[in-house]
Amino acid sequence: MKSIPCATQPTPEKSENLRWGRKVLVLIIIITSIYWAWLKISNPNTFPVRTVKIIGVTNHVNHRLLRNTITAHLSRGMLWLNVEDLEDAVNQLPWIESAALTRKWPDEIFIRITEQTPIAHWNNKQLLNNQGSVFTPDGSSTISNLPSLYGPNNLQNTVWEGYQVMNSILSTIGLKIISASMTSRQVWDVYLNNGIHLILGREDVVKRLKKFVLVYPKIAGQANNIQYVDLRYSDGFAVKWKNNPAKN
Repeated sequence: MKSIPCATQPTPEKSENLRWGRKVLVLIIIITSIYWAWLKISNPNTFPVRTVKIIGVTNHVNHRLLRNTITAHLSRGMLWLNVEDLEDAVNQLPWIESAALTRKWPDEIFIRITEQTPIAHWNNKQLLNNQGSVFTPDGSSTISNLPSLYGPNNLQNTVWEGYQVMNSILSTIGLKIISASMTSRQVWDVYLNNGIHLILGREDVVKRLKKFVLVYPKIAGQANNIQYVDLRYSDGFAVKWKNNPAKN
C-alpha cells in the first residue's frame, strides 16, 4: 500500500520572509509612484501658463519690456511660479505704480497694473506723480503740457504745493507757471507762460506774488518786452526790460 505524500507546510521563518518581501515590494511601488508623480508635477510642461491677461491702462508702459519681464518668470509653469518675484519684477519697471498678480487654474495669470499719473517734470530727468512720489520714466514717452519743477530731492511735495498756490493766484490774471524752482534755502524763481521771469526770493512769497498780480494789468501791454520782474523789494519791484521802453 502506497502512502500519499503530504503538502509541505512553510516554516515560520519562510512565512516571515514572504511577508517582508511583500512589504518591500509594496514600498518600492509606493516610492516609484511618488518619484514618478514628482517628476510629472515638477515638469513645467505639465501645468504650463497659457494665458497672461493685463488689466489696466498702460499708455506709457513699454509693452515689449513688460512682456519680456513676464515671460522670463513663466518657464517654471503654473505650479512653481513665484508670484512675489514676478510682482516685484513688474513693479520695478518704469511707469508702473503698482502691479498685483493672481493665478486662475489651470493655466491663466491676471496682472492688474496701475500706471503712474505724472503731474510735473522734476529736475529735468524725472517725473512727479499724483501721490507726491518721484519716478524715472524710460524715455519712450514724451510728456508735454506739464510744469517743470526744480528743487531738493526730499522737498518735491513742498515745491509742488508752492507751485499750486502760486499758480492759483496767477490764474486770476490769466497767467500760469510753466517752470518753478526752489532752492534748499526756499528761494523761489518762476517762469510764466508769457515769458516773464519772476524773482520772488525767500520771504513773503505769496504777498509778493499778489503785489505783482495787482500791478500786472498796468504793464501787460509790455509783457513781451519784460525779461524779469524782481519782487524782492519791500516798497515795490524792479522790471528788467529786453529793450528800454524809454528809448522807443
